[in-house]
Amino acid sequence: MSRWSLAEITAQLVTLKVVLGVATSTVWRWFRAEKLKPWRYHNWQHILDPKAFVERARPVLRLYEKAKELLLAGIWVVCVDEKTSIQAREAVSLEVVLRQLRALRDAAPANPPSATPAAAP
Repeated sequence: MSRWSLAEITAQLVTLKVVLGVATSTVWRWFRAEKLKPWRYHNWQHILDPKAFVERARPVLRLYEKAKELLLAGIWVVCVDEKTSIQAREAVSLEVVLRQLRALRDAAPANPPSATPAAAP
């Protein structure tokens, strides 16, 4: 919808028979009343070749479709979304993590203040 003009959205509502007829200004008021701002939505993925996209997506979608069956068979289906802003990090062994946690524990005060509030007199 972010690529459609208000006139195109209005025409699509009529084409889909959501309404028999409607003014563009009315659609604008509906958006405003519902606090919808489709023009502010940015789609990061643009499918240039729908057929190729479906071919690549089909195996993943089949896994999702059978996820419950697979889990009952002891096979886990895990979704990992790519986050382009997060860079891959070097693997860290458990010993390194435990050493860091011990260092944090040793650096903490021996008697930290209580987190529970004091009783009223």
